[in-house]
Amino acid sequence: MNPTTGPRPTSLRWRSALACAVLLLAPTAQAGPQAAAEAAWGCIKANGKAVAQGAQTGVRVLTFIATKPLCVAQLVTPPPAVPQVAMGITVGVATQQQLTSYSACSDRIYGFVAHPVLGAVKSALDQAPQVPPPLDHLKDGLADLAADNAVELLTSIPGAEVVTGGIDCGCALVDAGLQPDTVVQMVATTKQVAQQCTDVLEELGPAGQGIAAVGGAVSTAWRDSVKNPQHMPYQQYYDRFWAPQVEGLAQKLIQPGSQDWTPTVKPLWDRCVDYFDSHNQYRDTARVTCDSMRDGVHIFPQRGFVQAVNLRTWQLAVPGAVENYARYLAQQQGDYARANNLGHNRLTLALSAVIFRDFGLTPAGAAPRDGHGNPQWIGGGASLGAKAMAAVPQAKIASPAVLDAHTVAMSSVIAGAYNGSALLQKVLRWQAAYPLIKAARCAIPPAIRIPGSAGDAGVPPKIRIPGTALPRVALGCHDPNVPDEARAAAVNACQTLSVDLQEFLVLSCPAPRPAAPLASVNTPPVVTTSPPTLPVRVRPALSEEATPAPAPDNPPAAPPPIRLRVRPTLPGH
Repeated sequence: MNPTTGPRPTSLRWRSALACAVLLLAPTAQAGPQAAAEAAWGCIKANGKAVAQGAQTGVRVLTFIATKPLCVAQLVTPPPAVPQVAMGITVGVATQQQLTSYSACSDRIYGFVAHPVLGAVKSALDQAPQVPPPLDHLKDGLADLAADNAVELLTSIPGAEVVTGGIDCGCALVDAGLQPDTVVQMVATTKQVAQQCTDVLEELGPAGQGIAAVGGAVSTAWRDSVKNPQHMPYQQYYDRFWAPQVEGLAQKLIQPGSQDWTPTVKPLWDRCVDYFDSHNQYRDTARVTCDSMRDGVHIFPQRGFVQAVNLRTWQLAVPGAVENYARYLAQQQGDYARANNLGHNRLTLALSAVIFRDFGLTPAGAAPRDGHGNPQWIGGGASLGAKAMAAVPQAKIASPAVLDAHTVAMSSVIAGAYNGSALLQKVLRWQAAYPLIKAARCAIPPAIRIPGSAGDAGVPPKIRIPGTALPRVALGCHDPNVPDEARAAAVNACQTLSVDLQEFLVLSCPAPRPAAPLASVNTPPVVTTSPPTLPVRVRPALSEEATPAPAPDNPPAAPPPIRLRVRPTLPGH
């Protein structure tokens, strides 16, 4: 229902109900707003004071006077006329942007164009010689007014209720299709016929009664008898009554099967409406105010009670979601390792320890929490858990009413932190290393427990306690039939794991296989080209022991083959 065309305030509805009862008992009754406005218009016209706009506009203005006396009072507030300024700027913006309903006007002013309203108010306050409370606080609060903080100031600074009251009345004028000047003109006209039309003016409600009582002057004293004109700033009310309920409701909603908001929210909303209804707002406007605080619209854009509960519920759910995500990842890596001959519990536990540490969890995969359920991430803000928590306000947060969907939604938030992390690069290296180790028929032999003794098998694995020695395992690659290339790849893969796990495990990797000796090197025989044979005069032997010279075509035998000893290649050379 439109706030400006809905039921009259509670007091007026009771008066209407009383009038219906009186119809059964007496010949006279109090007229409704429309009938009262038509009767008042008839009297004004009969006394020659009809406005130029005609009967239709006159009746509409008088109906507005009957149903919105607070707005009428704001139009005749003495300087500095903050309500009139806010009302006039609101109507002007709505006219310029072709807004014709209360909701469209309110959404636009509170959501986007609060700055022109506050700018005009600030100018009026700056020009006023004296500024009474609470406008003095309002003036101080507007000292740092800027385009990007107008909406926040509108709902937080003391005295802003005077401005928001003017905005509400301006949007009510827009909804009625009226201008402020038209209402002021009608008020002046009714003052001129106050004595002649007393009876019908009194039927217009508090504003009409005030006009009839004082005749030539418009009285605003009736406001104090109808409603307390001051209410606390919206933000102050929210902080006092709505905000303290966020934690309790979120703690409840995080429990399985507890999704009912009504027992908490309805009493808060009812109390809120009653408060603003009795403090300078009509009940229909009070409903809009409290809807805004509850749903995060209008004066509380995206920062109402619902958003606060949703956010807190997510914050409480994030640690558990991070635990589940990290444990799944650790189990996955353990399965991969076991499927590739690396099932020793010390190694799989070390893989898990690296994952848990990077997520900010304990070695057992738990997120430490304080007494309120807030995670105390190990590693602080650098942990993936903290980064996932920080990303929650920017995520599209669903209502806790569909808490089951949080697992999927939160997994996407956590995956966003994980996918850009150094941990992902480690896991990818591990997954590339596993099959290389298996292909070379390498393995870490499982620990064998001797019955009656303490061993690894059958004993829960433990992560190193600070100050104690790291657990150790060794990778064995003993199959001589494995090609050298496969063995070398397995050794490199093992060294990758060794580096990544070094804080939790000493992983010994085999040395590369020595290179095979090079083949024997034979020195080819030296071939000499004999010079042309020249006639040689043979000297006669001097004795029988003389040794003849070798023939030139019989070269000396080649030297024996030389075997080279090849030095094996050492790791790192």
